Amino acid sequence: MPDDGKRPPLPQRLLGLWRDLGRLARGHDTSRAALLLRALLVRKKAGFWPREALAAGLLDPRLPDAALGGRIPKRRLTAVQRWLNPRAVACLTGDKAIFYLYCAALGLPTPRLLAVFATPAGFTAAGEPLSGLRAWEGLFDSLPSEFVVKPADGEYGRGIHVFRRSGDAFVDAKGASYSPATLYDWLASGASVRKLVIQERLFAHPDLERLSGTRSLQTLRVVTYVEPGGGVDVCDALLKIIVGDAWVDNFEGGRTGNLFARVRIADGVLGPAVGRDPNGFGLVSHVSHPRTGVPLSGLPLPGFAEALGLVRRAASLFLPLRTIGWDVALTAGGPVLVEGNIEWDPVNAVAAPLPEGYVPPDGIARLLAHLRA
Repeated sequence: MPDDGKRPPLPQRLLGLWRDLGRLARGHDTSRAALLLRALLVRKKAGFWPREALAAGLLDPRLPDAALGGRIPKRRLTAVQRWLNPRAVACLTGDKAIFYLYCAALGLPTPRLLAVFATPAGFTAAGEPLSGLRAWEGLFDSLPSEFVVKPADGEYGRGIHVFRRSGDAFVDAKGASYSPATLYDWLASGASVRKLVIQERLFAHPDLERLSGTRSLQTLRVVTYVEPGGGVDVCDALLKIIVGDAWVDNFEGGRTGNLFARVRIADGVLGPAVGRDPNGFGLVSHVSHPRTGVPLSGLPLPGFAEALGLVRRAASLFLPLRTIGWDVALTAGGPVLVEGNIEWDPVNAVAAPLPEGYVPPDGIARLLAHLRA
């Protein structure tokens, strides 16, 4: 079910912040008072509220002021994005059913759309209507051995389910088995709230599978900005890295246990990755994958140049949307567009100690410099 968006009462939020500051203080042998002073500094210099700064690791007392460079609160970036991206065409990326059909019309590679389940009726990728169990059972017979179901308006990897065939049944990632009739009922219960997209399941490039020990997609987030003259600037790039047996790569401040690593745009080489501290407070850096031990820092990504070419082409074709955060799957068959986000999140998370020769990220600075030009 969708999140109702309600926030806890202010006293409850303040109490939670006070407790978390205490955990961080104990972990770094400092005091809450010292952390509150740092929170005031971060607020003054970079505009972050204490909870935002805490989640991003910016209150870590080991971080120098240089770590604040290239960071921006989400609310400030959102204001810029809404100015650049007309709401009238937000559905081109916000509705995945539209996104995949639009990309197909433009010749842009995406996971193959199989069907859309909606009420009162869904439809196939070819536009044929589907209504009722019998029609959907016919569609189920044509599904590949593995496929993905996700909300058309989903975000942060929430609500994604993967299925595989097992005889006449369909088995999800948790091992639950569905007959065609129970799968239809499950889809209908979800579609009563949100439209659902059914698409083929893609798998990671073998190099990324070796990196993390999983076939699940670990997408590349690439941010583009289309200049007034039509040129496309790639402002930022990072790789979302799965740790464990998850089938989604979302980071969510490290709460998922996954990592992310910035990518050097010039050559597609990874820097150190950032993840949540196992002790539950702050963030830590990883130069190798926690599960496989494969080095992360300095790793060249397969097909990165082709991915940049794809997003540059897509960015031009998605005008009048001016800035998009693309999620690109690096597969053995080449890069594939998985999603486009017109309100992509800033990458504020940073872990101490900073790597030698640390340079603050310039993605946001480059975007804002375009707007000032």
